[in-house]
Order: sequence, then structure tokens, then C-alpha cells
Amino acid sequence: NIQLDQLALAVVLEFVVERGVSAAAALNLVKKVEDDFVERNVVIQLDARALVLHVKENAALVLAQLHQGAHTVLGGVDGGVDEGLLHAADLGNGGQVGGVVDLHHGAVRPGDMGFDIMHLNLHKTFSTPHGGGGPGSGPVGVAAHLVKYLPTPHVVKENGKFHIVNAAENPESAGQVSAFMGNFGVILRAYAYILMLGKQNLLLAGRFATMSANYIKECLKDCYKLPIPSICKHEFVFDGLIDDGASKTEDGHGATTLDVAKRLLDFGFHAPTIYFPLLFHQAIMIEPTETESKETIDAFIDVMRKIAAEAAEDPAILKGAPHNTPISRPDETRAARQPILKYGDA
Repeated sequence: NIQLDQLALAVVLEFVVERGVSAAAALNLVKKVEDDFVERNVVIQLDARALVLHVKENAALVLAQLHQGAHTVLGGVDGGVDEGLLHAADLGNGGQVGGVVDLHHGAVRPGDMGFDIMHLNLHKTFSTPHGGGGPGSGPVGVAAHLVKYLPTPHVVKENGKFHIVNAAENPESAGQVSAFMGNFGVILRAYAYILMLGKQNLLLAGRFATMSANYIKECLKDCYKLPIPSICKHEFVFDGLIDDGASKTEDGHGATTLDVAKRLLDFGFHAPTIYFPLLFHQAIMIEPTETESKETIDAFIDVMRKIAAEAAEDPAILKGAPHNTPISRPDETRAARQPILKYGDA
């Protein structure tokens, strides 16, 4: 696990900025560099101070992702929030700092760190739906000096009463970009969840989820490949089995991440996210919620270890899974293109 010299990435940023490449193109190039190093199991440590130094006069927006992340850690490779992020507030010449904050609620105040724009993921952290195509929701909040630019209409509260502000009342607004209420049901559910937990329990929720993720990671890292061994936040990624049983098969193909996911169904567990992020070919992204008990987490760990042992001894068990469900493995490609939507057509 080699740590890339911070200056190496700074040189890349300086190169693309000095030559007038757009911010989007610059970020895409940096992502390619990240991906290349990740494929060789190299962790990039990106110091926010170096980033600010090289782009503060050229970039209109710096997006900092305070997320466990699969490949880039801002500030430190221990998964923590480094003081380097505080230097993002030094971004001058009209630059703004945006942040995607998932599991830092109650622990940090992004405004103190120089963030002007915040995108909040409501899924999982605030109990709203995520998989199955949604409905997702990611409300965006801004600092006071940017409120006048928010799209209209939007709801405001003044003197204990609510009213709607339209474009005529706010000429500097970006205008209407979509239905102003967003996915109202999803947002309402998140709001109710926050009120039910209260301030102290919101802080505990983040800590419980983080502790559970690290506990699972440490208990399974001898059975599943762990490309990024550092402390994680609320989620982490395995890259398939350490011993997939390939030597036990005639064609040399061992058990895959999909096989592990299908086998989990036989034990009553729905599989975690698989084949995402795309950085790892056999990705298994595990993110336990704060509501899972230690008994449930231990049961999941035991099953994952059992599946790993089965794969090493007889991968055919996994490749034939699930064995105990009403149906086994449907043709997923055909199901997507020729879905059976009525019982009579089955």
C-alpha cells in the first residue's frame, strides 16, 4: 500500500489549470490518474492545502467529498477529517467550495471548514430509500451569501409563517429548474427521522454506523480482498474473495462476487451493493446501518465467512446458488429486455 506523493497530484492539477483546460476536464483527468493508481493498489492522499494552492485563481468551484470514498481521501488516509480541509476556506477570488457530506452530521460544522454549498444524501443516513431506482433525494443547502441565487420558487419562513418566494421577488435567482418541492415524501420522511432521533442520537447514529462498518471489515479481511486497508467511515469495499476456488474447477473460473451475493440469499441475507464502485472488478460495498444489532452483524459475518470457506473448497455450491429460494437465477438480461409483467404470461 504505497502512498502517492502529494506533489505528484498537485503537478497534474497545475498542468491542466495553467493550460486553460476546463474545470470539468481537469477533474476528469485527475480521476483517470486516480483510477490508474487504484488499479495498482496505490492510495492517493490529496492534501486540501495543496489543492487550494494550485487552483484558487482558476477554478470557480472545488468539490470536496467528505465520504468514506473508494479511492481518494481528503486530508488523511485514516478516514478522518484532516485540518487541511480548513484551509479550503482560503480559496480566494470568488471561488466557492462544495461538499458532499454523508455521515458527518453532528460531528463537524461544514461552514467552519469553508464550505459554501452542501449536498446532503438522504438515503441510508436519514433512512430514505436508495436502491431499486429510488426515489432518491439530495437537497442542496447554501451559505447566507448564496441564498439570493437559489432557484425559485422556494419556501421561506418569516415571523413564524411560511410563504413562497417567486422569481419576481428574487431577481438574482437562477430561476426555476424543476418542481420546487422535490421528492416531498422522501424529504418528509428524513425530517421525521431527524426529529425522532434528536441531536444527541443523530451523533450516535453516525458513530454506530462507522463502528459497525469497521467491525465487519476487520472480521472479514482475511477472507475477502481489501484493496484499501485504512480505517473507513460508514462503508467499505471488498474486491472479491481471497480464495475463489479457481484451482478446484475445470475451467479455472472460481466463485465471483455475484455468486457470493446469490449464496447470501440462502441464508436470509439480501446482498450488499455489488460491482460498485467500478474501480474494483469484483466490488462488494458493505454499509451497515446504525440500527443493526451486534447479533445481526455477527450473524452476517459468520455467513460471509462460511461462504468464503465454501468457495475455497467447492465453488460449485456458490455458482448454483441460491438453492432455497422460490426461483434460482433468472436470465437477468432477458428479464430486463422482455419482462413478464402479468401473472397470466408467466
